Amino acid sequence: YYWGKGASTLGAITIEKGRWRVGYDMQASTATSINGRHRVDPTAETRFEDTFVVQRVHVTFKLTKNLSVQLAQEVNHRRGSADGQERAGTELRTLGKLIYQF
Repeated sequence: YYWGKGASTLGAITIEKGRWRVGYDMQASTATSINGRHRVDPTAETRFEDTFVVQRVHVTFKLTKNLSVQLAQEVNHRRGSADGQERAGTELRTLGKLIYQF
């Protein structure tokens, strides 16, 4: 087992007019290792850090009272390191949803 600490931040804003809704969502999460707890395995001094940020812009059109169509563009950025070796990557996604609310 490993000990760690982290925090997450969520934020969103939405503007709606008539049948249209436009919004922006953001999530940022971080985690780091906490050393100093006794571990018996040879990786006891391994240090890690992890950062994950998701930003999403979406447009929703209300078809009926309960049915909507949503298109979104999302950017996911992740960075992590372990013992000084760092890796980072960015993913761009386009999403479509059919939403039924009752």
